[in-house]
Parts: sequence; structure tokens; C-alpha cells
Amino acid sequence: MGKIIRDLTPTRKRLDSDTVVQALSAEDFGVHIDTRGGPLSLFALREQLIKQLHSTGGRPSLGRNLPRYKIPMLPEDWNKLKILAELCNEKIRISPSCEATPIINPSHIASLIVHEALMKYPKQNL
Repeated sequence: MGKIIRDLTPTRKRLDSDTVVQALSAEDFGVHIDTRGGPLSLFALREQLIKQLHSTGGRPSLGRNLPRYKIPMLPEDWNKLKILAELCNEKIRISPSCEATPIINPSHIASLIVHEALMKYPKQNL
């Protein structure tokens, strides 16, 4: 087996926005962008869903015979889930026949998001 390569380069200190504003003689408009929801996290979401989705010729599901639960949701949250599903499906079209049936739907994304959020709470701490 080959050697494991580790990058030991120290990370650079992050720049504070005030420092950049001052250095560029710029004006701070108070706009802050959350980079945690960037393209890489969308890619990771899509990859995780593709790994979990299974189809036996019908509608794709998360592969397990899971019960379905109804949960109340704000319309704007459902709209965001629909947009995320559309973005995920844009990148995985294999043939024109895939256009009619999206592979990933908003419920799949909601299920994964809820599961990932709950994983942050270890069972022994509940």
C-alpha cells in the first residue's frame, strides 16, 4: 500500500472584514454572506441523496421501508426544498426520459436535512 500524504501546511489566518474595508479604503455595507450553504454543500447533499436513493422501476425512495410522517412546514421552507431538489436534479439528468420524473424530490432533501441535524444530538445526551 502507498504512503499516506498529509498536508501539514499551516492554514492562514482569516481576514476580518474590517481589516479589508480599512485596507481598501472601502465602505462596509453590512452585507454578510454565509458560505456554509455554497456549491460544495449542495454537491455533498446531492451525492448523499444519490447514494441513498434506490429504485426498483418505480418512484425512487430512500431504499428502506420507512414510515411516512406528516410534519407542519412553512410554505417558504417547502419552496426552498423545492429549489434545492431542482438544483440537485439539474446535474443528474442522464437522458431525456429522466426529464419527466425527478430523481430527487423535496421530501428526500427534507429527510436528509432532518437526519443530519439530529445526528448532532448524541442519543446519550437526550
